[in-house]
Amino acid sequence: MEIPKIDMKDVDFGGAFKQFVEILKLNKKAIESVAVNAKGGAAAAIFLVAGAIAGPLGSLIFGFKFANIVIILVQAVFAVAMAVAVIFVTTIVANKLFKGKGSFADYFRVMGLAYGLNVVMLIGYAAPALIPLIGLVAMVWGLVITFYAIQIIFKLDNTNAILTIIVTIVAMVVLSGLVASLGYGAAYSSFDFSSFSARY
Repeated sequence: MEIPKIDMKDVDFGGAFKQFVEILKLNKKAIESVAVNAKGGAAAAIFLVAGAIAGPLGSLIFGFKFANIVIILVQAVFAVAMAVAVIFVTTIVANKLFKGKGSFADYFRVMGLAYGLNVVMLIGYAAPALIPLIGLVAMVWGLVITFYAIQIIFKLDNTNAILTIIVTIVAMVVLSGLVASLGYGAAYSSFDFSSFSARY
């Protein structure tokens, strides 16, 4: 499986943010361009980490006391690991079950940037009354982006793209349950699964 090249010398934040916006706009040409950009791995990784830790970071800044920092850090590491796992499992499902033709590296570069969408959750933590609405909007649009990205990168039709999402979600629910049962309940119990869906 092709692993994306991650070299911090390749990071262009201005260009990456423009690509991020175009991905949010479902720009097919932009998605195709990002997918094949061998130098886009580092920016994708940074956006992915920022989006994955937005929830735990918001809890730390707006809601938790110092004594809970260790738990927040565990949650942040878990969230990043789960984000990468989702991309990995999606690639396996799309290629092995539905005869897709994309690579993990291509999908990582696109969805890594797309994960930046979850930074909006920090707005919700600053204004708690908005969390349900912001979470819902982020989740729905995240799934729409995922659907289009799977179609474009793995060259699947509508039905197989939807089935890829469904199978991946089921697989990740099972995986999350196994992780929790192995002793990571503290991190898992505070993990916002609605946010996980948005990040998917």
